[in-house]
Amino acid sequence: MSQYIAVSLGFSICLGLWAILIASNMNGHHTSEKAAIGVGFCLTALVFAWPTGFTVIQYVFLFIYFVCLIIKKPGKIHAFHWGVGLSLAPYLLIVSIWIAIAIQNQSHFRERFPMVSLADRLGMPPVSLPEEAWNQEMKDRLANLEEQVNQERETMVENVLKRVHETTVRQFLESEGLGQGRRISISESIIDSRVKERTGPYRQEGPSFDSNHADLSKLRRPWEKGTNTLDRLHAKSVVDFSFPEAFGYIQDRDHVAGFQSHRFGDWSEELSHQNVTHVDLVSLLLHDPPVVYHSDELPRMDRVQSMPTRPLNSFESASLERIKKGEDLIVADLSEGWLMMGAIRNLQQCVQCHGGKRGDLLGAFAYSIRKRVK
Repeated sequence: MSQYIAVSLGFSICLGLWAILIASNMNGHHTSEKAAIGVGFCLTALVFAWPTGFTVIQYVFLFIYFVCLIIKKPGKIHAFHWGVGLSLAPYLLIVSIWIAIAIQNQSHFRERFPMVSLADRLGMPPVSLPEEAWNQEMKDRLANLEEQVNQERETMVENVLKRVHETTVRQFLESEGLGQGRRISISESIIDSRVKERTGPYRQEGPSFDSNHADLSKLRRPWEKGTNTLDRLHAKSVVDFSFPEAFGYIQDRDHVAGFQSHRFGDWSEELSHQNVTHVDLVSLLLHDPPVVYHSDELPRMDRVQSMPTRPLNSFESASLERIKKGEDLIVADLSEGWLMMGAIRNLQQCVQCHGGKRGDLLGAFAYSIRKRVK
């Protein structure tokens, strides 16, 4: 704030001195009139640059101006009227131009990033998690995922879209800054560099494992045999699939701008490094009973309508029942590696669109993971 005021004062003084210099060359005008022209430019510059927008000082200034218009007496008031009149003209001109540019840019971005509804994409409400299933381990896991999503979220684009869809002319006039702070516009190239694109397709490394060889009586959590890296793998997968960079601006599920559907990026190299050969998405909200989207591409929600589906296999059915009761990761040991199912739960950032409450079940990933070759 102090920087804005310092610049405002400096700007207004310079403009005032310049106006006085011009006024000194005017013939037929009293010295007081010439001085008033300079003072008027100073006041207008200060008003125009004042950091808090349309404040009391500006209303007082305009009130005095209109009083001068009515009185029109000679002498000092006439001189002040002269100065204010000359200084108010460029102020109104510049503000009018900026408002026109702001409205034009606002219309452009509203057309490029329109408000849409996601209600028809979201299907049924999340599967509610029983209160007794909550434990500290789950709370810590949800908090960790929410923190990672916030770190990946593109807040600059979100803030720009919020201003585009919520800013009015009145808010424009009342906003802070030396003009720049009042602008709704932003460079198109900056938006393009920030709005991430995941075109794909991103291929799976291989087919999923056969669940018929899994011993369903020995299903376990991943950290029971020192394989806690699987826990980190699933957390990274959930964050990458949620695509936080493309959340856009969300008022509610019926008013969303700039949102791109959940999908994996070029995650195949990381999955290959973790020896993951295949990832399937288990759909709970769009199908009853649940099905699995099975494809040679990594899952992405914008293509689920064309993806083939299959019923849950024995491992997935048994794991889903445990996940509905509060577990997050279930592993089955195979000779060639592991089958793993991981829950996709309702994070705080998801509730606004998906509804339900934090921790509810949205879906799951089914992984086929081969053992490392020593």
